[in-house]
Amino acid sequence: MFKLLLSLIFNKASTYEWKIQIAAHLLKSALFEQTQIGDVVSIKKMGHKSYKKKEIVGVAYNFKTNKITSLTEEKSFKGYK
Repeated sequence: MFKLLLSLIFNKASTYEWKIQIAAHLLKSALFEQTQIGDVVSIKKMGHKSYKKKEIVGVAYNFKTNKITSLTEEKSFKGYK
């Protein structure tokens, strides 16, 4: 955080840039203590040697409910876990 603040001071950032950079830093530090992008959430066996896995591909913040949610995507693959 200290490095970010120094960078903003030396680059003479506007107040809008300060708000965006600090909010992004705090959001990243709050979320990535628990999960990482690319983490596998679940694996389902669909048939003989075919599986579906659900993994995290992004992060979203809902301002109405004040919650951080993970965006997931299902991918099919063949083989073993």
